[in-house]
Amino acid sequence: GETLVHMGPPLVIATIAAVIAFLTVKISKVPMVQDFGVLLAIGIVALLVAGVLLPTTLIGLRERRSPTTKPATAGWVEKVVDRLGSLPHWAVLPLVVVSIGIPILGLTLEGGSRIESDPINWADPSSTAIRNARTLEREAGFASTLGVFVQTDAAASNWVFTDQMGAFVFGLVQRSLQENPELAEASSLASTVGWLAEVPGTTSLPPTGLDMLQAYQIAPPALQGLLVASNGNATQVLFQVGPSSLEQRAVVLDRVAAAIAAPTASDDLGKLPASATATTGGLAVVGVGLLKNITANRAELTIVAILLVGAFLVLRYRDLARGLLTMVPVMLAVGTSAVLVRTLGITLSPLTTVGGPLVVATCAEFSVLLMARYAEERARGLDPQASTDVAAERTGRAFF
Repeated sequence: GETLVHMGPPLVIATIAAVIAFLTVKISKVPMVQDFGVLLAIGIVALLVAGVLLPTTLIGLRERRSPTTKPATAGWVEKVVDRLGSLPHWAVLPLVVVSIGIPILGLTLEGGSRIESDPINWADPSSTAIRNARTLEREAGFASTLGVFVQTDAAASNWVFTDQMGAFVFGLVQRSLQENPELAEASSLASTVGWLAEVPGTTSLPPTGLDMLQAYQIAPPALQGLLVASNGNATQVLFQVGPSSLEQRAVVLDRVAAAIAAPTASDDLGKLPASATATTGGLAVVGVGLLKNITANRAELTIVAILLVGAFLVLRYRDLARGLLTMVPVMLAVGTSAVLVRTLGITLSPLTTVGGPLVVATCAEFSVLLMARYAEERARGLDPQASTDVAAERTGRAFF
């Protein structure tokens, strides 16, 4: 009963602080990361209920049958924690400086941490699916696809079968393959017809509209549907992307976009008409977009989590000094974790990129409980140093 009276409120405060930190992940631009934060928030509440009800019920039953009479003795864990929590007074000012400098340094380094950008490496490398994917990469020479959808809103039909469209697509394929070694192959109506007409040792020429129309007419119906659509006003280019990271694919995507916007043809023959558009798509585009969203606001997530949790603690305690003191270990933990990740060269996964709010949530829980235990011992009449020792020894032992 006494345990519930003294530790129940701090546990609730710590849980609310953790929930706030977890829910800040909702401002991430990645849906799976947002859902991860909600899952953690629900889980920490369930843990509070289970952690309060079950242990106290079981301990109460035990104490009724066999009351504890032997006092607890300090073991090596208590001694270690007590030593760590008994720093001399002269260490206060250096700790204050460190508590300010480390978080700033950590948040500065937060955005430069290395992120695993190969989606294949996000899954279990020993699983059958991943082994098959690696085998496919080795044998086929490509791992993903990048498509370019070309269409026009022109009133006339069969724009695909024009010299201008043939020159544009053929030039786009040629330039993209030359500039991007990550692109293994490409397929389109214009490039296929153009390569069939190539003569070794001569200059490659784009196919004419008539060439493409004749090739299209003898193609199987299933292939025709893949090559031309919208009454002859839409076609596609499909690039096979070789094994590469999302950072490399982002560069490829930028180069392909540049080739679309500024064809190398010296006249208007290889340019899109004003009514036409060429849009990139496919798995490569989705992967690059995911990478950008993951890395977009990592530092902001951590800052928002710190501010919201700190504001909640100040309002709950109605004491600015106590709220800020509770946040000092949180700031140190956030900064230290970011510095260690960067210094050790740890590669982050998509979920661990939001480690800042998770560190805030975890450390805020511990810090709230330590502060509550210190306040409890002070209320019992112990002096500040003795209260600090008891809080560090007893609460710290639970952390270990």
